[in-house]
Amino acid sequence: MSKFVIGICEDEKCVHGIIKNLLDKYAKQRDIQYEVIGFFSGMELLESKQKLDMLFLDIAMPGLNGMETARELNLRGIHYKIVLLTGKSEYVKEGYKVGAFRFVTKPIVEQEFFEAIDDVRSCLLGEEEITVYYNRIAYKIRLKDVYYIMSEGAQTIIYTKDKSYRSEKLLKEWDMELDQRLFIRCHRSFLVNLSKIVQLEKNFIYLYLGYKVPLSIRKKKRVEEAFMIYDTRYR
Repeated sequence: MSKFVIGICEDEKCVHGIIKNLLDKYAKQRDIQYEVIGFFSGMELLESKQKLDMLFLDIAMPGLNGMETARELNLRGIHYKIVLLTGKSEYVKEGYKVGAFRFVTKPIVEQEFFEAIDDVRSCLLGEEEITVYYNRIAYKIRLKDVYYIMSEGAQTIIYTKDKSYRSEKLLKEWDMELDQRLFIRCHRSFLVNLSKIVQLEKNFIYLYLGYKVPLSIRKKKRVEEAFMIYDTRYR
């Protein structure tokens, strides 16, 4: 997986330190890699061209405050997953008007902080696009729209709701590249999207829309564990 890129826009250096310490703890518990990009004013953030997966944005900053910064981001067509940092509950209603995804109160509580990141990661899960082919024409599809991937000789077939696409990638290449929170190898010839599973049985996995894929006995326990984690954390 690529690094999870997190922005911190906060005028107090000590708060940057608190958030980074919490992020270190979160990353260790969730076994992820992350990168932090720090900003100390709304203007510094607006001048940056850095791509972020999420943004912790302080409301009470001097100059351009958090609400004004979020509003300006929207006007520029920049839509980060924004978690507003605030010590005052009265900002909540206004925050949602500027597209805030979540709020974290100050002083920051670890559980609330972790839950906010979990929610963002869950929302982003499967939004990445892959290039596949249909009738020799290239298409980009989202990972979340893939039901399963099947090996066929030196190629693979990618099944979605209403079409099947082809790729020259081998199944083992997909297995190494895809987000393991969402996809798991259930058979030597199949990768399955955990979000599409309806039911697990002894030798088969039943998916939405009547799809069915084989389940290897050797892989059954691992698939069950991965599905339980997905169902608990990301469903």
